[in-house]
Amino acid sequence: MTLRFCPPAYPGGRITLMCGQIVAGAIFPPATPTKGDWRWTLWFGQHLAPVNGTSRNETLARHALHSAAWDVIGAAGLQPQSTGTTAGRE
Repeated sequence: MTLRFCPPAYPGGRITLMCGQIVAGAIFPPATPTKGDWRWTLWFGQHLAPVNGTSRNETLARHALHSAAWDVIGAAGLQPQSTGTTAGRE
């Protein structure tokens, strides 16, 4: 099980969180780059209802989404792959 962030397809676009080949969530930058919160959504887990949040900046949004995804993976009893630096919790 590998979690990795993919860069946006265009400037100001969403940053996607991939779990293997599945899009598991995304981080959405604020409409105005200098103000507003970064929104994040995890699409799997919690009985298929999304988990959402906001963070003050991209780094905190990445951490929150990554942590939420690992919480779901852990609750499901799944194990991370043993290779790669993005496989486990950081």
